[in-house]
Amino acid sequence: MYEFVFAQSANQAALRDITNLYEKVEHRNEELLSKNKELTFLLGEVHHRVKNNLAFISSLIEIESTHSALTEVKGTLGGIQSRIKSIALIHESMYKSDLYSELSIKTYFSDLISILLDFYNLKGKVELDIQIEDILFKGEKIVPLSMLLHELLTNAIKHTLAQEERPRLSISFAKQNSEIVFSLCDHSANTMDILPKKGFQLIDIFVSQLKGKKETHLENGFQTVITFPY
Repeated sequence: MYEFVFAQSANQAALRDITNLYEKVEHRNEELLSKNKELTFLLGEVHHRVKNNLAFISSLIEIESTHSALTEVKGTLGGIQSRIKSIALIHESMYKSDLYSELSIKTYFSDLISILLDFYNLKGKVELDIQIEDILFKGEKIVPLSMLLHELLTNAIKHTLAQEERPRLSISFAKQNSEIVFSLCDHSANTMDILPKKGFQLIDIFVSQLKGKKETHLENGFQTVITFPY
């Protein structure tokens, strides 16, 4: 009899311990969930404020460009402004997403291509062949990828597409095994001999940041292929 009562009391004590432990775990989970929501909100606010600050800087540059009479200065300021727009789009896209730390490259590239073509008055004038897989990337890779697309596309716009009667542009971005292959081709007869060295210097810097490699081909226009580990 005493053994039964003792065993029953031990079971009740064990149940109380388990219940208390469960309640503590639940309380801790609620605290962590609350903190996570707070951090997520703050991260979203950071993206929102950075985007607004970059938009303000872009507006200041546009004002300076408008008041400049020098074509070279206007071109330089325009290049800076379009780069700022590219970075601002990262923060805007992350602010609009539910992730804040990752971004769909398909959505981002599609938006950036549209913005750059519009910026250089070529929107709707270029025959586009865009094949971009929907792959998520974290912020540390999004920035060099953004700058790569910006430099490759603006180089193509300035040195080939703007001079073509029927400009064509192909962009592909796909995962092949453990690597990403990113390609841009302008389908132009112009071999881009007049491309400034600075354009490729910037591209090489961003390729290096991705630990990738770059190849160029002239078979069907000027094509740049960049491969880097995913």
